[in-house]
Amino acid sequence: ICVNTNGSFTCSCYSGYAVNGVNTNECDKTGFSFTTSSNCTNLDGGFECKCKDGYVKSNSGSCTDIDECQGLKICGAGNCTNTNGSYYCQCP
Repeated sequence: ICVNTNGSFTCSCYSGYAVNGVNTNECDKTGFSFTTSSNCTNLDGGFECKCKDGYVKSNSGSCTDIDECQGLKICGAGNCTNTNGSYYCQCP
């Protein structure tokens, strides 16, 4: 963003860009906390946080585990054990 001043000018960058005009990678910045349940994707001028498979975004915005064993007979006659981001079946 260029701003004309008296006899000169000043420049500043749009959000997500550095002075050299290159898109910065917000995912690499310190202060962001992406856990084993989420991925960060760098975008032009920003970033996006998405939950990994087996997780869903909660009302608070964090990614929480989906209990694949709840309510469904996903393992048929076997026993279902929920794990972080997944599940496994055991034969009776």
